[in-house]
Amino acid sequence: DSEDVGEENESSLIPFPTEELFLEKLSGFDLIVFDRFKRIDILPDIYLEQVAKWVEDGGSFLMLTGPAEAQNNGIMTTPLARIMPFNNPTVFDETMFTPRLTPLGVLHPISRPFQASQNQWGQWNRLLHAEPLGDVLLSAGGVPLLIVREANQGRAAAILSDRSWLWQRGFDGGGPFRAFFQRVAHWLMKEPELSANSLSITQNQRHLGFEYKGLQTEPEIEISTPSGSQTKISMQEIAPNEFRGEYIVPDDGLYMVKNGQDLRFTTHQTIARATGSATGGKHAYIGRDGNGALPQFKKIAARDLVLGNWFGLRKNNYRAVLRAQSEPLLPPIGLAIAIALLGVFMWWREGRTRGH
Repeated sequence: DSEDVGEENESSLIPFPTEELFLEKLSGFDLIVFDRFKRIDILPDIYLEQVAKWVEDGGSFLMLTGPAEAQNNGIMTTPLARIMPFNNPTVFDETMFTPRLTPLGVLHPISRPFQASQNQWGQWNRLLHAEPLGDVLLSAGGVPLLIVREANQGRAAAILSDRSWLWQRGFDGGGPFRAFFQRVAHWLMKEPELSANSLSITQNQRHLGFEYKGLQTEPEIEISTPSGSQTKISMQEIAPNEFRGEYIVPDDGLYMVKNGQDLRFTTHQTIARATGSATGGKHAYIGRDGNGALPQFKKIAARDLVLGNWFGLRKNNYRAVLRAQSEPLLPPIGLAIAIALLGVFMWWREGRTRGH
């Protein structure tokens, strides 16, 4: 692959829609990717500040670094520096290296599935040396390569190399380019199945089953019952960083389960689920009492796609006519009299007009 970065005076004469992309339509993006960013005049800090705020408010950002970071002309000289998962870039080394999972990368949901195949990965070159400010999932001889972090309500990730495409091209055997970075993108966009700490709950009569996958070594479940009492459940490890536990529900009602997150579960869910399925609907909890914003209610067509926190009311055009009946405004005799009176009135009015 080659870099084809022309001079600014050689750029296309078609105006770049900077204001439209970075101000007007920024909220419509799911993920923003900067590849080998280098400062240019058409992208001033006012626009990059909007991107940083967008990420902090829940957006997703992926950075593929280039040589500009080691030349003090890259993203670390912009407002985006405060959301980056690295700091203090020094040199951009072109020595060949083989990416490897870190101990945290072996456990993290992004990279966990690739542990068995990492010995078959091909080499890259060109690596930025920098200080990590997040979780390092890939490294190159101990130097951070892939770093991810939370940025307030959003997420950011950085690949400290511009040679990830060597995997896709099959160089030195290649690597899981598409599968790996697809999981990076999905984690950035907060796909539930890639949560670093996920807890699933199942119900069978009065037995609640818990399954935890994540980075905790000794997860503990805390259950609040409808009566207000609290119970702690210890979980048993069934595989590395996978745990199971169970709880027998004493009473019907609404239960709160805590393990770094709040989930709600009720023994009436089975009944609600059956009723919803029978009527073509579903059931769900929307927020907590006195906490959390309710979703927006939107009227949508069958094929509409609405992103964000919303509750769709789909227009299905379902209708049933149960009874139809028509009634005349006047009976036939009354209608004839009304027409006759109208004719006499018009004749009388016409005669007076001619007389004048």
